[in-house]
Amino acid sequence: MKLLTPANVRSRVGKSMGRSSRMIVSLRAAIKQRISQDLRPDDFELPKPPTLEEQLERRRSELRNGLTNRQRLFLFGKLSGLNDKNAALAAGYSVSVAENTKQRIWKLQVRAEFRRLLHLRASVSESKPAIEAEIVEGHT
Repeated sequence: MKLLTPANVRSRVGKSMGRSSRMIVSLRAAIKQRISQDLRPDDFELPKPPTLEEQLERRRSELRNGLTNRQRLFLFGKLSGLNDKNAALAAGYSVSVAENTKQRIWKLQVRAEFRRLLHLRASVSESKPAIEAEIVEGHT
């Protein structure tokens, strides 16, 4: 039996570790490469907060024709035949606002949109007989 001396150990490790150390190095490199591909930093990026312009654009798109949802619901109630107070209550306004619709709800934009919708409804009702006639003629 041979005694293990530092010289014997170094010579054995040097000879046997030559090929395997290269394999270990290449395996480590392959693992590092795979990990770096799997965990790219852009996979974990947090969404950027919207800029001021994007926030303003989103807010503008929420307001159709410059009106809030409540104002649009109020106009829908008015076009459905409700009086001011009932249309305001149906739209979700408080009682105090519903009792003062002329000062609180009937702003310039609301009035303009109401006139536009009335005009649109009138033009649709005027063209309705002509559309019905076209439909009847098409089916005969």
